[in-house]
Amino acid sequence: VVGLGARATGAGAALRAALAALKLANKRDDCRDRLLPPPRSDDLETFVPSTTRECKVLVEGHPPLPVAAVAALARRLPRAKFVLTVRAAEDHDAGAASSRPCGSRGNPDDDDAAATTAYDAAVRRAVGPDRLFELDLARATDRRWRDLCAFLEIWSSCKVRDLAKIALAWRRANSAQGPRRARDPASPGCGDERRRDGLRSEEEVV
Repeated sequence: VVGLGARATGAGAALRAALAALKLANKRDDCRDRLLPPPRSDDLETFVPSTTRECKVLVEGHPPLPVAAVAALARRLPRAKFVLTVRAAEDHDAGAASSRPCGSRGNPDDDDAAATTAYDAAVRRAVGPDRLFELDLARATDRRWRDLCAFLEIWSSCKVRDLAKIALAWRRANSAQGPRRARDPASPGCGDERRRDGLRSEEEVV
């Protein structure tokens, strides 16, 4: 199972925890390292180590796994199934802002809604619908969790309540970060930097 997604969608620890709850976890020590593609694009076809094919789970969080690497994985691991964490645009704007570094003005890798939509579309094209399951942790219902279990052919360990708890913890963690860190990227700076410029922080104003 290959888990991936853009930042602020739950790819990484939350998705890894959900798969672990389904008894999809790696026991081999060399499966715990993140799989990173080579710097040269012409090496993508051979960047999947042989040991990776014996691992149960590969989860890539931030930064998102490049689409070219996703396509290479799909070709090199023809039996692998892919779980893509997604997020609705209205939910994503606040979550992306909370995860963006304070004072960031944005770049092509920023997890804004447009960039994430483009990334998700590219992953769909690279993997194909038969091997891809899209999971919105912010809106996952019991039925959606059961659909995931069916997609992964996991039955005995499919405990919807445990999966829902993982999603709830992720949502709470994201909402807790949002109000504190989501500041105007166009501002002169944040926190201590603003104090050095003779400006009071937002917390001090409140």
